[in-house]
Amino acid sequence: MIWPHATKSNPCMICGGTDWCSFGDHAVICRRIESEKPHEDRSGNLDGWYHFYEEKQKPNIPTRKIFSKSPLLNASSLIDSWRRNTAYGILRYQAAEFGVSFQSLKALGMCWSQKDRALAFPMHDQNGICGIRLRNREGMKWAVPGSKGGIFMPDDSIEQQEMVLLPEGPTDTAAAITMGFYSWGRPNCNSGGEIIRDLIRSRGIRKAVVVSDHDEIKRNGSRPGLEGALRLKAMLGIPSVIFIPPLKDLREYLKAGATKQMIESQLNQKVWSKK
Repeated sequence: MIWPHATKSNPCMICGGTDWCSFGDHAVICRRIESEKPHEDRSGNLDGWYHFYEEKQKPNIPTRKIFSKSPLLNASSLIDSWRRNTAYGILRYQAAEFGVSFQSLKALGMCWSQKDRALAFPMHDQNGICGIRLRNREGMKWAVPGSKGGIFMPDDSIEQQEMVLLPEGPTDTAAAITMGFYSWGRPNCNSGGEIIRDLIRSRGIRKAVVVSDHDEIKRNGSRPGLEGALRLKAMLGIPSVIFIPPLKDLREYLKAGATKQMIESQLNQKVWSKK
């Protein structure tokens, strides 16, 4: 069968991406968000992950209209209404569960979508909030229909610094903020680059640290996290380095006792470059 690809008008319902991912009659093949059901191409190489519509953990999103035009979404207004109805207790509980600070989640605008029974994180582009990422209790992630791809950014309660850390995902961004860094989160290892590049220029950021997850080498020899980090680094146009935590990701490194001083010491031993 033919699997139509995600587009700007019909983004992937799992990661919110507007390319690469494909829709089938019974499942999405998402090429960014992993599941327990990998998809291989004809050569036997990993080519994404199945997310079946019939699974009991399926998010509360329409699946019969995936080929229709995405609904218009006022993401800023929706996230504001969810924030007003989110008790601080939810943020404090999630902060403890994620191993990050309450202030970091509050600054990132995390709130609760009662309709979706999921945590919600606003996504930003050069003009403000452009979409919403959802995450349910089982760890499944998807975007509110009508969302545009964006990055995770703290509000003005977190003071901008001359250096920005660029990890993957909102919880790793929260981990960086918890340690005292200024941080923007990429939606995944392969997107958000143009938004980050433009915001670096407009906000006068002088240095950047692209944080790659500590991915295992895939069966085809690839390391998606590192490869995505290298592509982003080449786009930035300012002195930058790539940092790979010794554990799975930045949040796990924080939970193991990592501090800002420890990471800065490791960064000082690296060669910074604009390419």
